[in-house]
Amino acid sequence: MKTILIFILTALNIYPGAEKAAPSINHYTHQEKHYYPPFMHADDQWADSILQQMSVEEKIGQLFMVAAYSNQSEENYKSLEYEIKQYHLGGLIFFQGNPAKQIELTNRYQNVAKYPLMIGIDAEWGLGMRLDSTISYPRQLLLGAIQDDELIYEMGREIGRQHKRMGIHVNFAPVVDVNNNPNNPVINDRSFGENRENVSKKGIAYMNGLQKENIMACAKHFPGHGDTDVDSHKDLPVILHDRQRLDSIELYPFRELTNNGVSSMMVAHLNIPALDSTLNSPSTVSRKIVTGLLKEELGFNGLIFTDALQMKGITKNLAVGESSVKAFLAGNDVLLFPDNVKAAVNQMKTAYSKGLYSEADLNKSVKKILMAKQWVGIQQFDSLQVDRVVADLNTEEAKRIQTKLIEAAITVVRDSGNTIPIMALENKRIASITIGAKSATPFTKMLDNYENVDHFYLGKNEEWSQFEKTLKVLERYDYVLANTLDMSRYASKQYGISTNTEKFLGQLSKKDNAILTVFGSPYSLIKFPGWKELIVAYEASDEAQDLAAQVIFGGRKATGKLPISAGEYKFGEGKYTVEPIRLKYGNIRELGYSSSDFAKLDSIIEATLSIKATPGCQVLVAKNGQVIYERSFGRHTYDKNGVSVKNSDLYDIASITKIVASTALVMKLVEDGKLDIDKTLGEYIDLPEGCNKKDLIIKEMLAHQSGLWPWIPFYLETLDDKKSVDPEVYQKSKSEDFPIIVCNDLYCSFVYQDSIWSQIHNSELRPQKGYKYSDLGFYYMMLVIEKLYQRPIEDLVQELLYDPMGMNKTTYLPLEAGFKLREIVPTETEKIFRGRTIHGYVHDPGAAMMGGIGGHAGIFSNANDLAKFMQMLLNGGVYGGRKYLDSTTIKTFTSAPYEDSRRGIGFDKPDPDGRWGSACASASLASFGHTGFTGTMAFADPENDLIFVFLSNRIHPTADNKKLITESSRTQMHQAIYDIFEK
Repeated sequence: MKTILIFILTALNIYPGAEKAAPSINHYTHQEKHYYPPFMHADDQWADSILQQMSVEEKIGQLFMVAAYSNQSEENYKSLEYEIKQYHLGGLIFFQGNPAKQIELTNRYQNVAKYPLMIGIDAEWGLGMRLDSTISYPRQLLLGAIQDDELIYEMGREIGRQHKRMGIHVNFAPVVDVNNNPNNPVINDRSFGENRENVSKKGIAYMNGLQKENIMACAKHFPGHGDTDVDSHKDLPVILHDRQRLDSIELYPFRELTNNGVSSMMVAHLNIPALDSTLNSPSTVSRKIVTGLLKEELGFNGLIFTDALQMKGITKNLAVGESSVKAFLAGNDVLLFPDNVKAAVNQMKTAYSKGLYSEADLNKSVKKILMAKQWVGIQQFDSLQVDRVVADLNTEEAKRIQTKLIEAAITVVRDSGNTIPIMALENKRIASITIGAKSATPFTKMLDNYENVDHFYLGKNEEWSQFEKTLKVLERYDYVLANTLDMSRYASKQYGISTNTEKFLGQLSKKDNAILTVFGSPYSLIKFPGWKELIVAYEASDEAQDLAAQVIFGGRKATGKLPISAGEYKFGEGKYTVEPIRLKYGNIRELGYSSSDFAKLDSIIEATLSIKATPGCQVLVAKNGQVIYERSFGRHTYDKNGVSVKNSDLYDIASITKIVASTALVMKLVEDGKLDIDKTLGEYIDLPEGCNKKDLIIKEMLAHQSGLWPWIPFYLETLDDKKSVDPEVYQKSKSEDFPIIVCNDLYCSFVYQDSIWSQIHNSELRPQKGYKYSDLGFYYMMLVIEKLYQRPIEDLVQELLYDPMGMNKTTYLPLEAGFKLREIVPTETEKIFRGRTIHGYVHDPGAAMMGGIGGHAGIFSNANDLAKFMQMLLNGGVYGGRKYLDSTTIKTFTSAPYEDSRRGIGFDKPDPDGRWGSACASASLASFGHTGFTGTMAFADPENDLIFVFLSNRIHPTADNKKLITESSRTQMHQAIYDIFEK
């Protein structure tokens, strides 16, 4: 009969089980209809059977959830074990400890309990709130800035997954208090903010995520703890608003979560005369509030938890144990964290014997508790596995969600001058000023990935004279990137902002192009009026600092909006910045892969170093415009105590110069209509009468098809019989006659330049054209470029490419550019010619004899800068919001125009037959790049949106070391990267 009735009511859509606990289409959308808590849909046979066999004492015990810790003594554990058995406790709420120990104790406690224990935890921002070795997600105020509530749902699901792994059934979250009091000492950044709709939507999203994993969500702190300036842990807060105000603000989110099927609610210790005029009466023990308002008016029929019964907000006016009785009589189901378990249980027994409540009253609450236990899946407890628990909790996916939340919250509150992201970089001096740190931070380190930034640091409690001195220094910069660290959450502590900091930032705000990034509470913005360029990152985690720096330079877009108001900055303010215009920096988990996927690449690199194919290297991988792998290995030399390679170090990139200097400038000349690569060399530069190079087609020269010999060892003719340098050609000091620096303490006669060009002009051509790699064509191309532009190539690349792109580690003549020897990786220790270790000077002898500048060699760079250049090409010639080249030009030059060669026009490419070249077999034929004699490689694949950069000094200490080539190490690394994405 019951089954038939349910069927009829379900068909009419009036039986509560006819609707699902969570919407199936959109996980966070507001629901108009009322949804019952999901555990109320469960079959109640198990709950009824257990209830029937329980004694009154056992039923009373089921009401209690007692505190448990996993960082205490064995004596403590035994004491709790005794209470579980003695008082038939219904559940435990775990606090501080360790995940493995908590699982061990959960198994232990569940095994001694007659009835399964419901395990809860107060983990508003994840297990990291309570347990070491676990993830902390952002606090809810940061989440309140996020505009995509699906991310909150994802977080809720992930926290739910982690709870299931730990054997936890209830998370006392989300906080749905509307925090409309900036001075709130206890809710504060635990709330989603000051707007009731925003709080409700995000509370529903978090709730649905948890409950999708069969973890009970618990909305708190009913009827609303947001507008208080007293901490209920320490005293009883009083809320004096009238009922109309409470209905419109405080109660709104609780009503919304009730209507969307939240499993449980937590009642706060608040005195609210408009709801219950009883003097000094906490809401926890008010029947008018718990039963009358929550159950009857709002229609909530899930589990009702008290807030912790040992808090001063309730113990201040109630005797030990008395609070439990009054809380139950008020309508609460679960009595959380009583101050004295024995006294509380005894008081409950006494109240029962006095007839203050009946067994039927007990049954209502206990049956709900049992149905909830059935829904979370603990009718039959199976021991939890301790092994690998930390790894199981801290998955790549768990970390990915953490990063996405922080990124989605970053808020560009003000951008009056459209300064964010910074666009033009050339000829701009940029400084950062960090208040609250004394040395490099994740923020300043990330800034350096984009541009040369001068960094300054000030303690927040410095004397004003130091602040004043810094203000004067900062006057000469075009951009000043200020940021605040070491802040406080609390208004009572001035948010950790000293008087001098406030004054300093107030004066700095008047400077044009000054950007302030606040790594702390958005409420602190009241301290920073008048800022025209202002970012809030909400927290000072490494991720927040890293991501905020990327927003400033356009590696990431900002989409957050203020979840609160603070002074002149109002709720909802926030500018959506443009889609990324430069490389972003992250890790592979953001693309859905694991760092362990790079194990093969790591092992190949380590093996390469172990066989001494190179002393060290830099390796970078970028996918979809994001640097996901950037590591440095080994040392500058084989000296065990030598300098370790850093990502910022410069390598001599040898023939990669051909694409990042000569070919790039040729492409620009073609687009400007100044050069036609189908014309001859003699049409652009003056060559000696009878020179056999006049009729060479420029396109053929760039593609190594023109018949030029590979290279000429010019230096050999400058050595005497003893293989020492000829003093008529070289001297140890610079002079008017010997102005050309070859390396340290070695200068070449300017007269010999004519001899070099004479050898090139008079060199024979091969009998037949066809592919043969040659440097000589790029000697000529440097002449063409400089004649057409009427400027030296070293100035052109800086002005037209490197400076505007932020390639601040890329240059000819690095020592003259201001780099220190310790920042530059040495190359060969020459026995013939220069007779020393080449360090800071170009290795290629021909380029060296030309003063370190060549069209074929001479550029020094690091992997990060080369990735910027390659990304510009992948972007169709655009980078940092600026167009450098046309996409059609790039396609023309990076295609292979000749059937007998894999080569593009200036670019190297994969060999279609897989026999030659360094590119791996999986690289698409659309790939392009170049390698360098010193042990370098930079390749981009437009079909897979993939960049691979490998820089090494394999020729140290001798160029005879060809292991990098014979072992195909670079090719193996390249392939290992494709293997990751081909899985």
